[in-house]
Amino acid sequence: LSVDAAAARSAAEDYLAATGVEGTVTITGGDTITVNVTDSYSPRFLSFMGDLNVTGEASARIVRSLGGAER
Repeated sequence: LSVDAAAARSAAEDYLAATGVEGTVTITGGDTITVNVTDSYSPRFLSFMGDLNVTGEASARIVRSLGGAER
């Protein structure tokens, strides 16, 4: 199996744009997509700290399996 890299990248970038979050999308090895994001927010409870920057990363890999064994 392989990822349609253009479609996967486009879908991830569209989602980031729709949510107003900045990030990067990487396709690796034809079966893995990784999204890195950065954002900031203003905490209500600790508002004296000002805006806080946050980052995140998530990856997903397409795997074909049969009977629990990767194929």
